Amino acid sequence: MIDETAGVAIVGNMNVGKSALFSRMSGTKTASVNISGNTTSITAGHVKNTEREIFDTPGIFSIFSTDEDDRLSRDILLPHTTDKDIRGIILVADAKNLKRSIAIALQYAEYGLPMLLDINMIDEAPPRGIEIDSKKLSETLGIDVFTTIANGGIGVSKVMSGITEMRVPNRLVEYPEKIERFLDVVAKLLKSTSISTRATGLLLLAGDRAIEEYVENRFGSGMLEQLKDLSDEYRTQTPISCSILLANLYNKTSGQIVDDVQEVHPPPKSPFLMKFGDWC
Repeated sequence: MIDETAGVAIVGNMNVGKSALFSRMSGTKTASVNISGNTTSITAGHVKNTEREIFDTPGIFSIFSTDEDDRLSRDILLPHTTDKDIRGIILVADAKNLKRSIAIALQYAEYGLPMLLDINMIDEAPPRGIEIDSKKLSETLGIDVFTTIANGGIGVSKVMSGITEMRVPNRLVEYPEKIERFLDVVAKLLKSTSISTRATGLLLLAGDRAIEEYVENRFGSGMLEQLKDLSDEYRTQTPISCSILLANLYNKTSGQIVDDVQEVHPPPKSPFLMKFGDWC
């Protein structure tokens, strides 16, 4: 459960309907917000009839990517990035390509923030023979799962009402022992922090500049150098890039989850039904 005044970020892959959901939730009164260290801005508004601020972020491929839009979508979760710290996440998924969205959800789960999952464009799944067990997916992730057709406003009110009751998702990815040891060290060194030490440690391993700046500002340059030395030591002992290793782990776990909660049947023979779903 999150406070009624806490900020919420809408995140997800490209072309999943984040902006359509944001527009339906916030109306027309929006503003651009600049994030330190980024040349692009994001759009902010308030959930209709509330004081809760929501932020529409760019499409993200991975929280470990060096692309500026990807950096913006993760940097906004750092404390004091905006006037109102983000304390909740709405992750928007494409019903036609659930695997890549679940992979992103597993990454954001490491932040330890309350989250809900919105499977958008749900009308486009049946014409393609896709059947998703939302209840089972909710039980697996440990969060509420909603379905919407955001362009038409269908299901959006349920997403809005579900924000207050958002829960912290389950952490389902198992990391190699070396990474877990590093994360344990980070947790011991950064005892008091407003962001999950696991997310901090993973981003440090990936060489993220924004998290390094956060650690330096919050704990001092000495602590940052100590953690950078430890992460450098890990990288020298591991032949594969940490970002690639993590991406493979998230994709593997996501595939296992989707195989368990989704069935794909032969699509209807009539192409008109598929076109009709797209038109809807």
